[in-house]
Amino acid sequence: MKRYLIRWTVAVGAMIAAIAAINYLVDPYAVYRSVSMHGFNEVKPRAQQQGKLGKRAGIEQVRPRALVLGNSRAEIGFDPAYAGWPVAARPVFNAALPGTGLRSNIEMLRHAIEVGKPALVIAGVEFKDFLTDQTANATASAQLPGSPDIVEAVKRRAREMTTAALSLDALTDSLLTLKSQFDPGAATLRADGFNPMRDYEVMARREGYYAMFRQRDMENARSYARGPRHIYVGATQTSPDFDALKTLLRLARAHGVELKLIIYPYHAHLLDTFRAAGLWPVFEQWKLALVEAISQEAVEASATPYVLWDFSGHHPYSAERVPKAGDKQQVVRWYWEAGHFKKELGDLMLDRVLGSRIHTDSGAFGVAIDRGNIASHLADLREQARQYASANPEQQADLGALVTGSLNAR
Repeated sequence: MKRYLIRWTVAVGAMIAAIAAINYLVDPYAVYRSVSMHGFNEVKPRAQQQGKLGKRAGIEQVRPRALVLGNSRAEIGFDPAYAGWPVAARPVFNAALPGTGLRSNIEMLRHAIEVGKPALVIAGVEFKDFLTDQTANATASAQLPGSPDIVEAVKRRAREMTTAALSLDALTDSLLTLKSQFDPGAATLRADGFNPMRDYEVMARREGYYAMFRQRDMENARSYARGPRHIYVGATQTSPDFDALKTLLRLARAHGVELKLIIYPYHAHLLDTFRAAGLWPVFEQWKLALVEAISQEAVEASATPYVLWDFSGHHPYSAERVPKAGDKQQVVRWYWEAGHFKKELGDLMLDRVLGSRIHTDSGAFGVAIDRGNIASHLADLREQARQYASANPEQQADLGALVTGSLNAR
């Protein structure tokens, strides 16, 4: 009996060691980063399953001087390999996390500061994240991440590493990683945190851009028609996300980080969904509130306000035509679908934000907004929207029908 138990223990130990070795070497979540080989584990189709863990590890490995923060729009739109990053801001790491808001951005920035303070941060701010239920408890506030407790940080790291090394889910993902190395349509994250959207490229060729836009339009119609419609909680002039914004501003200021904030270049389909859902006035109110929060932080710090760039509006890029149903040949140059812009547009945005002028067609795209020009800027965007709606009545009717259908489906 004793010999059996010894053999059993040895066998179990060997199996656990084998699982750990496979997961460590294959590294499906980009956590260990000790081995990266083309044809072995370079493509990581399951990296986003442990995205926060992998991106923290990436920050530790890259020790970036410039950091990209935001959600999926930033992860696929702002390329660390863009040629115009200032020399003093390299290397660059994309720490944006899909499906997250400013609270996760604060965690990433804190981690980057602990590892080695970045000089520059590009952070996207998302309109939808700030929409909240006005009837919510006005005294309730989201827990903002503070300076981590050392003991708790060690415990968390141990749990994460155990998940990445010893779980059967990780083993399954390691095997999928090995299998996907020569699959051109496998999703992946690069070592610098950027998502090159390989899976979308294949999908676009196979299904066409119309199908991709249509699916996203339907999702957006449901989301904005049924979702919250205010930016402040109760009768207050704040919300958990505005509290998070203020924390992000103060954190950057306290550590001498140059912070540049960006409002994303939503495609006209999404902007018109805002309008159809009755959210355009809220969209404008949100921009006014962003400007005010940024200005107020600067007054408190007796410093120059951080720059907020607005790339939204019915400009030639966002107004790019979507192919008709059945057309699988036409390629949309600047967008994957109404929610996500391509890196090619992101490069033009970085041209403007960084003053790089790498691309001759970046032109006057985007406006740095502040207290001095916000009113006239909003009026300009309102007029752009009016002209676009007048020239595209069928699109207005179609998106309006999607929103109305979503409301009636309740």
